[in-house]
Amino acid sequence: MAFANPEEIAYLEFNNRKFINTDFMYNEESRRDYLEVLVEGEHNLLLYRNIVYRVLDQDKSDKQISEDQYFLEKTFYVQDEMGKIKKMPETKKAVLECLADKDEQLKCFIKDNKIRLYRESDLIKLVEYCNNRKE
Repeated sequence: MAFANPEEIAYLEFNNRKFINTDFMYNEESRRDYLEVLVEGEHNLLLYRNIVYRVLDQDKSDKQISEDQYFLEKTFYVQDEMGKIKKMPETKKAVLECLADKDEQLKCFIKDNKIRLYRESDLIKLVEYCNNRKE
């Protein structure tokens, strides 16, 4: 979709999906764009999709890439109850600090469910678990 003034539209909903327009950091630069809300609750799990164009370097023969290509990059973010958005950590230790302040239950949940921090479905399970835990 294209809008003349996207900053005037706080969020969009279609096909049972919600996208919010917000400020966040992407590759160490401040950016304002739409992020998909994958999980809502005390912690929101957000997904940013970005299309990247890579030019084939003719000096290096890469057998897997035969021509210039577009790639979809996915970056996951966590939004806390105060609205602060930060990139989803990539290590279990950092995730524990981000979501539950080194909580033992969360550590066990990650281990027992074989959560992989690069899988969208696993991140959804993890954030839903954090949002639904009884303290």
